[in-house]
Amino acid sequence: MASLSIRSVSKAFPHGDSTLLALDRLSLEVRDGELVVVVGPSGCGKSTLLHLIAGLERPDSGELLEDGRPILGPGPDRTVVFQDGALFPWLTAAGNIEFALKRRGVPRKERRARALELLEAVHLVGFADRYPHQLSGGMRQRVAIARALALDPELLLMDEPFSALDAQTREDLYLQLVELWERTGKTILFVTHNVREAVCLGTRVVLLSPRPGRVAAEFPCGSTGRVSRTTPMWRGSRRRSRTRCAATGGGRLPAARKTLPPRKERSNARCTPAMPLRGDADPGLGGGRPRRALGPHALPRA
Repeated sequence: MASLSIRSVSKAFPHGDSTLLALDRLSLEVRDGELVVVVGPSGCGKSTLLHLIAGLERPDSGELLEDGRPILGPGPDRTVVFQDGALFPWLTAAGNIEFALKRRGVPRKERRARALELLEAVHLVGFADRYPHQLSGGMRQRVAIARALALDPELLLMDEPFSALDAQTREDLYLQLVELWERTGKTILFVTHNVREAVCLGTRVVLLSPRPGRVAAEFPCGSTGRVSRTTPMWRGSRRRSRTRCAATGGGRLPAARKTLPPRKERSNARCTPAMPLRGDADPGLGGGRPRRALGPHALPRA
């Protein structure tokens, strides 16, 4: 596990004849074993922040520390899961996971065993020899997560990895990600613009302001302990998280009740006060005719 300290970090990029300030004196502390979610509007510097932590960019001012050591460049202790997975199309699922291990000089049999173990952890048993084009979007993202975990990093950085997936697949991956976090105890920094995703995943949510990005607020969410999803404590924390998320306008709507009115009343159940009924609203519309709602394009008979 790793702790992370971001102290008064600023970053600007060239923009025509001027510069565009992406981050402005941003400070943030991430403790060992936390799953912290950074949420903010598009263009507020969320991805820039991850690139700085990964060592892919250098800050203009301020400092970034991992376990008290300055971050000066990329390293195997920090891995990134990108939005599109970034898998090598010419390698199989297992081959993508083995790639980094091969670069580290891990023997072939050990590489294969580690890849199969990680594929099992992300529920992809039986897909080791499939190529990326043979996998669904959700499967590719799970392979990307498994590849990121192959080198056993201390800090896992996730840059909106579920943004291009459908709602049902995202829900499944939420559970699998939290399951992996509970099992491994990794420190995870997750970036998203989805408020509901942030509240449902994180032990703490950090809200960034519009560009230039600064920490606008922090919110604790759920339990920071390793709680099983089957325990009442887990269910309670998830329920509270969903309640908080619904209050922001991004939560799941309550399940619709499937009860129907009695059979004799169903024909009139569709009628609303805004839709006049034949025979009731105006005698000139045919007082003796059966009760029937006027549709939006219906014209009264002469």
